[in-house]
Amino acid sequence: MDPDEDDALVGVCAVHHRALPGVVSGAMYVGVIGISEDYRGMRMPDGETRIGDFLLNEALKQQERVWGATEYMWAFVHKDNGPSQDIFRRAGFQKLPLSLNPVEDVWARSPNLPVPDEPPVE
Repeated sequence: MDPDEDDALVGVCAVHHRALPGVVSGAMYVGVIGISEDYRGMRMPDGETRIGDFLLNEALKQQERVWGATEYMWAFVHKDNGPSQDIFRRAGFQKLPLSLNPVEDVWARSPNLPVPDEPPVE
């Protein structure tokens, strides 16, 4: 796959309503952030922004545009997936002390956090 192709699938981020059991019923759930294998480790055209950071930040901005504010947002992140944990941490998510399943941690973002115009660069 040529990363310069206009129609290449680079990655996806899907968010939908889903309660966080025992915490909040009106929440948004990040069901997936995925980067196509050919684009893993690459950056956005600015040369600094990570693709996963861009995708999650765009999902947060879209939620803010549609709803006028960001709602409580959460995700399951595999305990061994350091790169995914880093994406969520940079976006203001925190690992919660919940144990809903043995292989994934629950990460959540407060609705009070502002959404940056641009994703964080590290």
